[in-house]
Amino acid sequence: MTWLLVVTLLATDFIWFTLCLPSQKCITYNASLYKYTKQKLPVSSPLPEDSVFAICDADADYEHEFKERLTVVQGLWSTINTVKPSHFAKLSHLKFLHLNVSNNFSISHEAFWGLDKLETLFLVLNWKVKNNTPENIAFAGLYNLENLVIYGTQPFIYNSLSSPSFLWKGPALSEMDALDMCKIFCSIRNLVKIRHLELGNSTIVLKKNCSVMQDAVSDDSECRSQLNITQFTFIGIYFFKVEADSLRNFQHLESFNVSFSNIDISQLLDSGIQTINNLSISYLSNRHTDFMKRVCHASQKFQVKHLTIKGDHIHNLTMKDIQKCQFLESLDLAENILTHIKSFIISTLQRLMVLSLRDNRLRFVQLCHNSTVFSSPLMYLDLSKNAIRSIAQRQFSCITGLQYLNLAGNRLRSIGKLSFCELERLKELNLSNNKLVTLEDHAFEHLHSLSLLNIRENYIDHISDGAFRSQSKLQELYLGPLQDNFYLDISEFQDNLTVLSLEGTQKKTITVVGTNTTSKGTPLHTLKLFGVSFDIYGCHRPPFVTLKEIHISRMQQLKCDGHDIDFRTFKHLEQLYFHVMGKKNTKTINVSGLNKLKVLYLKDIFFVSQHMENSDLMFQGLINLEVLTLVNSGFLYFTPVMFKDLISLKLLALKDQRITTLAFGTFDHCPQLSYIFFFKIIFQCDCQNAWLGQWAATKRGITLKLDNEVCAAMYHKTNLVNFLDKTCEAPIEFIFFLGTTGFLVLFVTFTLLYVKTGWYIVYLIYIIRAKLSVFMGVRPKKMQCKYDVFVSCSNKDEFWVIHELLPNLEGKGPPFLKVCLHNRDFELGKGIIDNIVDSIYSCRKTICVITRHYLRSEWCSLEMRMATYRLLTESQDFLVLLFLEKISPYEISGFHRLARVFKRNRYLDWPEERKNQLIFWERLKRTIQKTGNASEETKI
Repeated sequence: MTWLLVVTLLATDFIWFTLCLPSQKCITYNASLYKYTKQKLPVSSPLPEDSVFAICDADADYEHEFKERLTVVQGLWSTINTVKPSHFAKLSHLKFLHLNVSNNFSISHEAFWGLDKLETLFLVLNWKVKNNTPENIAFAGLYNLENLVIYGTQPFIYNSLSSPSFLWKGPALSEMDALDMCKIFCSIRNLVKIRHLELGNSTIVLKKNCSVMQDAVSDDSECRSQLNITQFTFIGIYFFKVEADSLRNFQHLESFNVSFSNIDISQLLDSGIQTINNLSISYLSNRHTDFMKRVCHASQKFQVKHLTIKGDHIHNLTMKDIQKCQFLESLDLAENILTHIKSFIISTLQRLMVLSLRDNRLRFVQLCHNSTVFSSPLMYLDLSKNAIRSIAQRQFSCITGLQYLNLAGNRLRSIGKLSFCELERLKELNLSNNKLVTLEDHAFEHLHSLSLLNIRENYIDHISDGAFRSQSKLQELYLGPLQDNFYLDISEFQDNLTVLSLEGTQKKTITVVGTNTTSKGTPLHTLKLFGVSFDIYGCHRPPFVTLKEIHISRMQQLKCDGHDIDFRTFKHLEQLYFHVMGKKNTKTINVSGLNKLKVLYLKDIFFVSQHMENSDLMFQGLINLEVLTLVNSGFLYFTPVMFKDLISLKLLALKDQRITTLAFGTFDHCPQLSYIFFFKIIFQCDCQNAWLGQWAATKRGITLKLDNEVCAAMYHKTNLVNFLDKTCEAPIEFIFFLGTTGFLVLFVTFTLLYVKTGWYIVYLIYIIRAKLSVFMGVRPKKMQCKYDVFVSCSNKDEFWVIHELLPNLEGKGPPFLKVCLHNRDFELGKGIIDNIVDSIYSCRKTICVITRHYLRSEWCSLEMRMATYRLLTESQDFLVLLFLEKISPYEISGFHRLARVFKRNRYLDWPEERKNQLIFWERLKRTIQKTGNASEETKI
């Protein structure tokens, strides 16, 4: 227990010292919380929304960085230099791993051992480095890996906007420079669950037969037969060659995706593939004049259902081109240069349900010919980002089953009376970012099934009464910006309307009225208002009173029933986003007491915050608030009182503002706070803010993003962490650390020395005392002798001592001598070293019974040392050596103290003959009784 206490104290002190201002190499994010801050995630995460992921610098110590979050982190993005065996084993719940390796990257065998739950591995390698190729990487232990993505760092340059082509910076590449795919197949043959393999930024050759490989099979057929890959993706493959039958082991593919490559599509025909469900061929540099015809021929052969051809400069489609694509269910021709589309595409592709013509150059739509009687099963149509100016009457008469129509980003100026007349099943219509000015009452009269209508980013001057009268099933409405004063009574929607988004312009007021209702339909739960001035009437009644989410942006004036809005009216509010523009009319923000509020986002409220009577009460009563984001809020001081009710707070984000003081203990009342993010914050260069790092270091599971922030002093700025580290005095905790650590180190050192070498220390003390006594000419006082002789012997020689030595010295006389033995005369309860010292000094002589057992005993050696110390200090002949065995001088020479005494001839040999033993005992008694001077031989 003592050692455990010492280790705990040392660890605690170390934390205080090393983590006062933590320099984190890993930043942890909670995706489900971070999205509410409106900050873009630093990575595109394929993980679920409630996942926890981290971004780490090179050589981060994951166990130190994540602490108890080791089993929580599911995604990891890291730059790395070296991957050792079981490098990520502590991250046992990792599902996604993205490694960006350096030029000197090295990876050991079993590097990924322990990642039993890993589903996706993304490696960005430098394939120009020797042995830094996929076939040299060991994937042992990845039992559940489903997606493997490997990218090289070849210097490709491409620009999909101006041209889909890309350039290779360097000498011309050939098959000799390409990666042999069969080697990659063999390196991953044990990944039995892998379904998706993606390779990028490299050169690839798919061979029918492999050359002989070291430590593998000579033919890769065995490797390929073990794999169950159903999805291939190749991106940025400059040189791409596919030999006949090279993919014969992957006959039925779910998807085959090639982008930014020079592949000849005809090579796939003989590759051994039989079926491909999803075929994507985009941004190819090797395009023939009959490119579309070739692609459709491949689609027919592979029975493709979903075809994507993006960015391939397709400018025209003929019936002959697409004739063999008649079995397609979805076709994506986005980001090409089509100028027109004719009705034959629908009539020819009779199974087509999804069609995307996004980002082309279409000026008109001619999907349905008026004279043709044909009904297409098309359900999804995307015509966004084109140049369509109008929609002809009955243009969609042949696709009456359409459910999704996207016309965003075009140049539509009006909607004709019969433009959508056949789309009675349409559920979602997107008309955002057009040039609509007027919405007539007939615009949407045929869209009875519409559930989502988006007309944002249209500068609408007029909306006719009854424009939305047919949309009784409408659930989401996005409208604006409205150029004139506008009055909207949402009572006609409220039975189903759940999301309402309105946008106004300067000097115009939008009035929204919600009348009371007894309907049992779904209440309005999301209100989004973008603009300058809004008046809401009926705030205290349904549907507004049931609002759960409010977004208000660029607002100057917001009134509720003719008065400044009080958000406390919305008792069910869970999310509030409030962005103020200007400072004239917004005087206060009341959110205190909203005990159901979970997310609060406040931006540009500096004028309000600076004129509040008591800003500490701003967040009073927000006991369920989990995410708080303040952007340019104007709060210069943050105090514990301000956060005392935020007991459920998990994430705090502060951006674009100054902070003069962050008071000590500000977050003491926030036990669940796990993430603190600072973005572009200017602190005051003041050591009062130094406590934040210390607090974060001692709290479990805290992520503090502070490294890039600055502090201002007078007319210059400096990095905050550097300022606190170099300028601020050592805190009391650091002084405590130095004191307790020094004491503990001395305590542990002394304890270890005492346990391991206690008698050596005692002996050293006696030697030093002896030297000082001789040097100063002081002779020690003689102790009164209690015994005549002290016997130092090995336990294995006690039989002789008890049956021979004691009877002759104590039992036969005169003289009758008094003998001191350790097992008989040592004082109980006293330390053994103290007993030895006292016994030696309380006897006139000390007899050392020398045997080989004696020479090997540490306790006997100690008794010899103590005896020689007395010989040294008192210069008297107190020591007698008694040899029970014949021991050669050569053996004795290994024990230097014994050897020096032995050379002075003060020793007796035990005779074997009985007649000589009587003489031996007489001689021994005389020696014991004799008091001789040893001044001539005191040197030991």
